[in-house]
Amino acid sequence: MTLYYIAWFILALVVVIAEMNLMSFYLLAVAVGAIVGGISAYLEQSFQQQIMAAALATIVASVLCFYLRKRFKQMSDRHSNQLDVGQRVVVKADNIKEDGTAQVTYRGAQWEAYHPSAVLTPGIYFITKLDGSKLVLGDKLTEPPAPVPASTEESQPK
Repeated sequence: MTLYYIAWFILALVVVIAEMNLMSFYLLAVAVGAIVGGISAYLEQSFQQQIMAAALATIVASVLCFYLRKRFKQMSDRHSNQLDVGQRVVVKADNIKEDGTAQVTYRGAQWEAYHPSAVLTPGIYFITKLDGSKLVLGDKLTEPPAPVPASTEESQPK
């Protein structure tokens, strides 16, 4: 009995370690192929049969990884902008353009912002969603009333 299966399993272990560092699902497909090759070697099949089994398992696992990756990417794309929704931005009067949009500073960068059904006015707004590289703003926050200054008569000592 040859000990080729040990080499296959060591190869699978090395590929899994590389996968942990590179974060690529396709390396897991290669590791699955190496494991299948090791099982084939343990069953004392010829080297050509080991290679064919490993290649077939790698191809099947790669196709499976492709479809899983595509599906997970679609799911993550729908939720990728959720961190920005609900955050506040300040629209300043000097940054409002003639078309009703404004340049706002958000997360340390300049963004184009607009309200879908109104012209922006100076104030604080909530972000409702991202439209490409533009911020879509919701309704303006109501500002608290300005404090009433104390009268001069009450502030003088009697």
